[in-house]
Amino acid sequence: MDDFTRTTWTQLLQNKTQVGPAIIHFFHMIHTQFHASIFMVRSDNGTEFINSVCLQFFSDKGVVPHKSIVGTPQQNGIAERKHKHLLSTAWAIRFQAGLPKHFWGECLLAATHIINKLPAAILHWHSPFEKLYGKPPTYDKSQSHWLP
Repeated sequence: MDDFTRTTWTQLLQNKTQVGPAIIHFFHMIHTQFHASIFMVRSDNGTEFINSVCLQFFSDKGVVPHKSIVGTPQQNGIAERKHKHLLSTAWAIRFQAGLPKHFWGECLLAATHIINKLPAAILHWHSPFEKLYGKPPTYDKSQSHWLP
């Protein structure tokens, strides 16, 4: 999640060993699509973020890894609330659509897409999409796209 725009990107992974390559891919996508650099990465001190692959990549890129103290999720309050919002929205989508559990990932991606296009009080009633792209999102399904 981007602190400024509150835009959220979700990547489905099979296991934690895929985190390093996913982070590297994400950094390249941000650089290519937005001509921007990531300066700091916040994490919950999980081993998937403090392994040799990630730490070497962060060091090579000059990125400051910011780690919260173990057992203090309140230090990652914004991310924790976003995580809860994503999960509850994905659950609601799956429940309302009557989808089986194996569609959970698709529901989570759809929840991310929806939340990124919803206006938020913290953004003065602009959407994360609008803050990121500088234009309001379209809600017409024929013109909609799934980024981010």
